[in-house]
Amino acid sequence: MMYVIIYMINIQVRSGRNRKDTAKYLYDLTENAPYYDPKSRSMRGNPYANENEAPKFSGENSVRCGLVIQSIIVIIFSINYFLYFRYSGKVVAANEAQIIARHTRHKGISVRALAEPTKHQALKKERKLTRYVNAFNIAIFKHCNAHYLKYLIMLL
Repeated sequence: MMYVIIYMINIQVRSGRNRKDTAKYLYDLTENAPYYDPKSRSMRGNPYANENEAPKFSGENSVRCGLVIQSIIVIIFSINYFLYFRYSGKVVAANEAQIIARHTRHKGISVRALAEPTKHQALKKERKLTRYVNAFNIAIFKHCNAHYLKYLIMLL
């Protein structure tokens, strides 16, 4: 009679990072730093309070809405797949890039903001320059005398 003995060995492999530890960037480094609650993973207080151009911070109880409402948007606009109700800086920049790409597409220039960032930056710079030139021309012709315009045109 032959007996087969099977040994069951439980091996626990531990990852190098203990998830209960708080990351270094979440420690309160200054006295005015926002409080980080690791259980709810939320920051209390505005983390961008000391910056000049701070994005709007809604607090810990706000809900970031990145809702995929594909069918409604395809019916209405067929442009975007996401509706964002709370903007961070990158989302606003991405939306502006899409708007500029849409305006240039209406002019007949094919550009995709996310696929061709260099071309998009060049068109954005050109668009900003033409806006400044148009505003400058309107201001000069509105507020300057015809006598001064002759000299200004000669200087240019």
